[in-house]
Amino acid sequence: MNAISKIASGLMAQNVAGNYNNLQTNSQAPGQMGTSSFQSILKLLDVNGDSSLDANELKIGLEGFISGFIFARDLDQDLALNAEEAGISPDIVGYLDTNGNQAVESEEAVAEAGRIMDALIPILDKNQDQALSMQELAIFELLFSGLSPAADSNSIFERTRTAEGETLTLNMDTIPERMRQAGFEGSDNALYYALAHVYNLGPDRDMPTEGDESLMALNKQRDEIYNWFDAEMNKVSNILKTNPRATLTAITNDARDRCGFRLGPAIVERLQEFGDRVQLGDIVPDSEY
Repeated sequence: MNAISKIASGLMAQNVAGNYNNLQTNSQAPGQMGTSSFQSILKLLDVNGDSSLDANELKIGLEGFISGFIFARDLDQDLALNAEEAGISPDIVGYLDTNGNQAVESEEAVAEAGRIMDALIPILDKNQDQALSMQELAIFELLFSGLSPAADSNSIFERTRTAEGETLTLNMDTIPERMRQAGFEGSDNALYYALAHVYNLGPDRDMPTEGDESLMALNKQRDEIYNWFDAEMNKVSNILKTNPRATLTAITNDARDRCGFRLGPAIVERLQEFGDRVQLGDIVPDSEY
C-alpha cells in the first residue's frame, strides 16, 4: 500500500462515519437510514444536486477530508503530520514530503491524491461527461459499504467536533431510551440502576431486586446488558485510538437515582489506557442517595 492509500484509508475510517452522522442529524428523522455512509457522503459533496460529482466537487471534498484528517491527528499543531502522528513509517512520509521537512502537509497530501484522482477519473467516467455518477462510483460504494450507520452512528455516546478536536460524552438523559431500543424494558430508575450495577460489578453479581418487577426482569439480562454496553465502549475506544485529539467525558447530566457514581468510574477504568483524555464528569456522589 502506498503512502496516499494509507492516509486515505485512515481518512475514510475517521471522516466518512463522522460526515454521515452529521448528515443524519441534520436531514433525516429518527430511525431513517441511507443505503450506506459512502453514498451519503457522495450526496453531501454533490453541491449542484445533479447526482454526479464533477472535478471541482471532488477537489473540494478531497481537500476537506484531508484537512480534517490532518487536523485531527496534528498533536503539535504545526499543520502537518510527522510519521508518529500519521501512523505510518518515516519512509512513507518521505514519499509525500516534497519540501523536506519530514512531515506531510495538507498541500502535499492533496497534490498526491489529486494526481491519482486525475488518472482515475477518466477510467471511471464511462460516458465521458467529465463527471462521476453514483453508478460510475458503484465499486467504491461496494468496497466502503461496511462503513454503514450500524457501525457507528447508533452509538450512545454523543460526538461533538470542536476547535480543539473531538469530544465524546455519555448523556445520562438518553440512557433509558437507548436501553429500550436495545431491548431492555423497565422504569427509568430500574434501567439506570441495572446498567450501573452490571457494568461496575460485572454480570455475575445478582442485583438486589426488592420485589421490583422491572429489576427482576433486568436481573435475568445481566449478560446482555453488560455485552451491549461494552460494545459501546469498544466503539469509543476505537474513536480514541483513531483520533489522538479526541477526549471523553464519562458522565453528563447525572442526577439522583441515575447511579453515575457507579457507572462513571467503571467507564474511566475501562478506558484507562487513554489517561487524562478520559474524564469522569460531574456526578452525584453516593452520599446524596
